[in-house]
Amino acid sequence: MLSPDSGLSQSQASVSSKIGGAWGPAWLIRETSWPPSTLPILTSIPEERDTNIQVSLPTVLVTDLLLHHSNLERSLRVTSYVFRFIRNCQSPTLHRKIGLVSVGERKQALYFWIKYVQQIEFSVEKDCLHRQVPVKKTSALSSLNPRMDSDGILRVGGRLDRSTLSYEQKHLIILPKTYHLTELIIRQTHCHNLHSSLNVTMSILRQTYWIIHARNTIKRIIHQCISCHRFRSIHSQQLMADLPSSRVTISPPFTRCGIDYTGPFITRLPSGRTRTTFKSYPALFVCFTTKAVHLETVSNLTTQVFIAALRRFVSRRGYPSTILSDNGTNSVGAQNTLREVYEFLKRTESMVQINAFCLPHDIHWEFIPPATLHFGGLWEANIKSCKSIFKRITGIQVYTQEELCTLFTQIEAIMNSRPLCALSTDSNDCDTLTSGHFLIGRALTALPSEDYSTTQPNRLTRWNLLQQQQQRFWKLWSSDYLLTLQHRQKWRTPQQEFQVGDLVVLKN
Repeated sequence: MLSPDSGLSQSQASVSSKIGGAWGPAWLIRETSWPPSTLPILTSIPEERDTNIQVSLPTVLVTDLLLHHSNLERSLRVTSYVFRFIRNCQSPTLHRKIGLVSVGERKQALYFWIKYVQQIEFSVEKDCLHRQVPVKKTSALSSLNPRMDSDGILRVGGRLDRSTLSYEQKHLIILPKTYHLTELIIRQTHCHNLHSSLNVTMSILRQTYWIIHARNTIKRIIHQCISCHRFRSIHSQQLMADLPSSRVTISPPFTRCGIDYTGPFITRLPSGRTRTTFKSYPALFVCFTTKAVHLETVSNLTTQVFIAALRRFVSRRGYPSTILSDNGTNSVGAQNTLREVYEFLKRTESMVQINAFCLPHDIHWEFIPPATLHFGGLWEANIKSCKSIFKRITGIQVYTQEELCTLFTQIEAIMNSRPLCALSTDSNDCDTLTSGHFLIGRALTALPSEDYSTTQPNRLTRWNLLQQQQQRFWKLWSSDYLLTLQHRQKWRTPQQEFQVGDLVVLKN
């Protein structure tokens, strides 16, 4: 029930008379009296889309600091300065360090890069070691039993814990085979050790590092070395020519031969208190057909002594038809000890007297062409063998002239007992053919033959037996030794000849 005093129970007139006070100010009743609005009333809301803003900032990877250098020391020096700058920024001015890089800073930089590379290449293995779990069998490090040292570097565990070696030698630092740091370390070791060979470089690296597949990696780095490549360059080589007729035609031993000197070798007087020493030069004669060798020792390089040695040679081996020798121009860079040998052969007065001896005996003397050392390869190889045997059995001992002659005669026998063909594994085969078979019918180091002086003449025809034996030697020479000369050991492909205007590099 409404109260009589409420506005709702009163008439319209009375309400209108009282609304001004009960319903607020009068200007609210009329809309036209309302104050204007400063905010616009939108009848529709526009579509709003999200806006994505991307900011591109240049980032410098840590790896670039290593890859931008081709020298290990330069890379470590730059890294050391970076670490020093960081420490100096965090330290007071008085404790900041300046100057050259110290050994400790270099070692810190090296260990930083080693740990960085190992984390990239061997992250799985390092994670296993942190969790104290064995490395997987499929890992390349499983056979090395890897371990972590106090610096966090992955090292070889190995089996040398009980040895007396140092810790660094027993537990080498493991490096991957394909990473720039490994290449820098190999290149620095190779260059600092005078561009050493593969085995020497590998041996030096094995004192500190264990590189996975080290041999192939080191071989690849050395092959890329520019300095080594310059001295490893190959001359322009044409297809190897056919052998001359004197090498493949049956003829008596030393019919066509070559001569060369070697030495000098120091000799002394046979007795007395004097210690005066002299030089002796072995002259080597080699047969082109049978590869037989004859050694004559001379006391000096005079023409008379050489002709005397030539007389002794032809008195025991017969007169040759042709003698070849080096003219000396192939040994421009020879040692001083050999220079006097070639000067003797080039002297005009020497050749005049030698030709005076050769002409009456129909001996033709020839020189190989200049700058063609391979033309004298037959006697050069025998000189190398002769000197090798001499050094192995004498050492630094000094002999008299007679002792030296005896020694070189024994060396001659050894060289003439070398097999001309490959040895056979068949026990039923005859003796291996040697140069001595063409000289005395058997190898010079073989046991003496049975004495047939008491044999009845009707049981043995010595002449026929000797002829048959000689024919068998030459048959073996034709069927076995001659066929071994078929193969070209080098210079197997024809090459383009040099033309006028070509740019070439001359090598001494």
